[in-house]
Amino acid sequence: MGTELKDTFVQAYNDTYDYIDRYLTSKLPTRDLIEDALQSVYLDFYRSLITTEGKIKNVRHYVLRIAKHYVADHHRPEYPRRKSPCYP
Repeated sequence: MGTELKDTFVQAYNDTYDYIDRYLTSKLPTRDLIEDALQSVYLDFYRSLITTEGKIKNVRHYVLRIAKHYVADHHRPEYPRRKSPCYP
């Protein structure tokens, strides 16, 4: 990764970390899950920076979107829920 992409990542991390941490804290029950989520979110963001060559227009929105997808995946049940007999 070039120094320009590295600088972009470090700047984005510094600008968004507190915001994303607060969002995840409001959505996940334990600090361990929050730290795992933060690591996963920023790893996905890092990979995206590489594949897009750093051309992400709104970094804060992009990182928040990754965090929202992580939370949705976390709360998604492993197995599909059975349909209620009252609501086919």
